[in-house]
Amino acid sequence: MADKSRETLLQEVIDHPEGAQLNGTGPGAAQGLAGHFDPFRDPYLADPYPFFAQARAATPVFYTPNLDYWVVTRYHDIRHIFQTPKVFSAANTLAPLQRRS
Repeated sequence: MADKSRETLLQEVIDHPEGAQLNGTGPGAAQGLAGHFDPFRDPYLADPYPFFAQARAATPVFYTPNLDYWVVTRYHDIRHIFQTPKVFSAANTLAPLQRRS
């Protein structure tokens, strides 16, 4: 079987049933969660589950600029990411950006 292009794999992620809902309630919700996400503070360390329950309901995937990484909160999305290394890999950052055709 021929290797799929990165664009094809990315489209499959977008079309993925769990991945199709990754936008949650929009960027405002993501910004609010990102601002409250600090995995090094005592409240989070004592009980992270309320935060993740809220994140899964509001915005299951968000970027947190203060830590410079993406947070993915749903099991099926995380599993899909782990099973799709051609799309979700730090190696992708080494490839130059190209205009979509």
